[in-house]
This record gives sequence, C-alpha cells and structure tokens, in this order.
Amino acid sequence: MKPTPALAAALRSARDTRALLIGRGALRQVTRLFATHFPGATAVVVADQNTFPLAGAAVLETLRAAGVPVIDPFVFTDPTLVAEFDHVTCLETSLRSHAAIPLAVGSGTINDLVKLAAHRTGRPSYLCVATAASMDRLHRPR
Repeated sequence: MKPTPALAAALRSARDTRALLIGRGALRQVTRLFATHFPGATAVVVADQNTFPLAGAAVLETLRAAGVPVIDPFVFTDPTLVAEFDHVTCLETSLRSHAAIPLAVGSGTINDLVKLAAHRTGRPSYLCVATAASMDRLHRPR
C-alpha cells in the first residue's frame, strides 16, 4: 500500500507519526511495519477485552508467524475502560518489567493509554492498530 501524495507530504511534515497504513489488508502489514520501525525488537500487544478478540489475537499470531519476538499480551480487563491515570500506571508497571515495544490495538482510549505509558517508560515509540470504524478508511469529499 503506497501512500497518496497528500498522505506522504503529511507524514514528512509530522513531528511524531512516521507511517500510516489505511486500507484492506492493512492488518496483514503490521509485521512489516513493526520490523521496519523497530528492527530486532520484541513486541507486546496491548488491548482490552473487546479489541483483543477483534484484532489483537490476529496481530499477535501474525507477529509470531513472522518470527517477531513477542511476549504475552497486556489486556485491560476493566469493562468500562477510560483514559484514567490509574490505567496508565498499571500499564507502566507492566512495561517497566520488560523492554518490548507496545502495539496498541484499539483507538481512542487504548491509543491514549499506550502513548502516555510508552513515553513515561522511555520507549522510543509505539505502534497503533486502530480498530474504530471511524478510522478504518480515508474519507474523501464527494
């Protein structure tokens, strides 16, 4: 999947975002994207009890099948998960026990929690597999 010229220009000017894949089959590209941006690193999938069965398990199996080192996933179990600092500190505690790069599987809350916990634990970055319907396609004016 090659980015459109507009997307390529946006990525060049972005301060933090290095890559963006949108489209059918993007989930199958997670391994390539991870290996490109985190060569030789171990991964940890971070999800909640909704996003793990929807996409997290597939991401984990895709990484394993490609030989990417992975550790057991971190799955938030709070059914009313919101972006509260207690959840950040819980994830931080887990991240401090290893050096794996987190892969946020979810949007909004999951992405926010992983982004802050990754920063606070000194990770060079993280990868987000967005699962919200609002993020599954590029909307163009008609």
